[in-house]
Amino acid sequence: MFTFFLIDRRILFRGVCYCGLLTLLLALTYVLSIGPAYAYLINHFGTVSEQTSDRILSFYSPIYYPCNGSKPFYNQLYSYITFWRKLM
Repeated sequence: MFTFFLIDRRILFRGVCYCGLLTLLLALTYVLSIGPAYAYLINHFGTVSEQTSDRILSFYSPIYYPCNGSKPFYNQLYSYITFWRKLM
């Protein structure tokens, strides 16, 4: 019975680690995806509907607005978006 309890702890620990890594990966993907999304909106200005554009901008507003208030962060964000604009 004692070994069964240890196995359950190991499985639980492994599950918590995987969930933590998945959360970190999703957060990193969210932050890095702002460049391609904004570059696509800028490059295809007339083709994307206004409603879709507003939804995309509101989805990335937790990243964009704090960076917009800080000049060094805004410069980095602008460079990142410009990099993606050149790739598309």
